[in-house]
Amino acid sequence: STVKELGGTPAPKPKTQFDLMDAETVLQTAADVENLGAAAYLGQAGAIKSPDILAAALSIHSVEGRHAATLNTLTGQTITPDGAFAEPADAQTVLDSVQPFIVS
Repeated sequence: STVKELGGTPAPKPKTQFDLMDAETVLQTAADVENLGAAAYLGQAGAIKSPDILAAALSIHSVEGRHAATLNTLTGQTITPDGAFAEPADAQTVLDSVQPFIVS
């Protein structure tokens, strides 16, 4: 199910710009974004009322975590930076973190 099919309104897609000047920067930016994505999904899980949307969010969260773990390994970081239990990020933290990448 999509957000629209379930009666919601998706947020507008922002225009973004990332620093892609070299492979190391691309990998580090990807690791940062994937770790943030996993934390963002976890941070909003408690606010999701629809079982269908929650199931979708949790499935995305687990994939974000796998991406983050792989990129953390490639960038020399610990595979699980928060330890055994992932740390959620609240909406304001996520918005503040992505603001440098938003151009409109």
